[in-house]
Amino acid sequence: MPSQISKQNITNFHISFILSIFYIIMLYFTPNIFGLLEPDSSGYIYFSSIRPATYPLFIKIIHYFNFGLKEVILLQCIFFSTSILYLIYTFLNLKISKLLIISLYFSLFLNIYYNGFHHVILTESISFSLIIFFLGSFISYVYKKEFFNLFIFILSLSILFTIKPAGFSILITSIISISIFTLIIEKNKIKPFILLVLCPVIIVIGLENVAFYSFHEKRDSILKTHFFGKAMMMNLIAGEEKIHFQDYTVKDEKILTFFNEAAPYLKNLERLNHRCLMYERYGDFENYAYNLQKKDFSIAREIFQKHFFKYLTLTKIHYLNFFCVASPIKYKNYFDKPPLIPQDGFGEKYRKYIIHLSFLILGGLFFVASAYYFLLIFYKMIATKTIKKNEFINIALIFITHNYFLFVSALSISNPRYLMLVFPILIFITLQFSIEILEKIKKQFKILI
Repeated sequence: MPSQISKQNITNFHISFILSIFYIIMLYFTPNIFGLLEPDSSGYIYFSSIRPATYPLFIKIIHYFNFGLKEVILLQCIFFSTSILYLIYTFLNLKISKLLIISLYFSLFLNIYYNGFHHVILTESISFSLIIFFLGSFISYVYKKEFFNLFIFILSLSILFTIKPAGFSILITSIISISIFTLIIEKNKIKPFILLVLCPVIIVIGLENVAFYSFHEKRDSILKTHFFGKAMMMNLIAGEEKIHFQDYTVKDEKILTFFNEAAPYLKNLERLNHRCLMYERYGDFENYAYNLQKKDFSIAREIFQKHFFKYLTLTKIHYLNFFCVASPIKYKNYFDKPPLIPQDGFGEKYRKYIIHLSFLILGGLFFVASAYYFLLIFYKMIATKTIKKNEFINIALIFITHNYFLFVSALSISNPRYLMLVFPILIFITLQFSIEILEKIKKQFKILI
């Protein structure tokens, strides 16, 4: 038996290795739709005080060995292909459905937008790799209960947090989920569990802080800028833009121009019922409004106090916008030309109905799967007080993903760039759900699928 298991593991490794090699070859030939540098890239290259230390330090280490940005890209691609190898190898060893493995692989492989980030000096590429390491080790831990897998997934998410602050919500909700599984469902001992969870978190965050304060005296934040922009949007949603600013005797031409231009444009999109495009433009205008920030934050504070429920409305808009990818801008009697905001980098060329519909279907399946698993778990916990491991995995990943969406929507704006971080998790959940439903249909009606 041990030799058979060993042979199977070797076979699984070979399959995983070949698929990872195919992936990195594809990355070499994939179109570079972004270019090497984006507006945020300089903040990492020159280590801005608003950026966490991990990614800038990674770039500095590469430069220390006399390599350039092209080598950064190469290492990003190698790291990502390694994460693909790890995920497939883990899934094959766990005997997860081969249909799911192949479908997940090609969902990532064929996503040009997703793969484009590996060629850019941004945190996305390494973040994507860490999420894939997390996905493999999280699922492996639930099935095998090996503390090594627990250590790997907590380490992955701790590093993710020190690269991308939005990873905080994923780290916290993952710790909550795995604590419920380990301490309540499996009734394992608390001390070794706490040690394996806290040690990676404390060490990684501690090292990031040491690195950061070696270069900067204080850590700056963009949250104040974001909340000022949100205040502008809340005032716009409330329809009191001019009245409010006249009340505060603000004479700022840029702010008043923003309200004069943005308000009628968004109302027109709402009248035309172009919902997805409207949600996307709310994010674009909020991003523009970040640049309108004034030193006096009292106006924004007053708006939050007066129109707090509009903040919830704005958060809902960003939340719904996550799946409004490639929203059409050309209709029968309408071509979108938004004021103020920069021209769309992708334009009409990448706004294809097939892409737009694909993500709407993905979003629809995700929300149906969410409702299905929440109701299923609620029923099972009351009726049988038991839960299968695959059911726990699905509900935990759904919980983690929804909380990530809410976290980003509340503190920033939603766009496909932020969606791509959890794209592999979304594909895994929807595939699991689809396969399970098809199996139930097959069993119920005794037909061959």
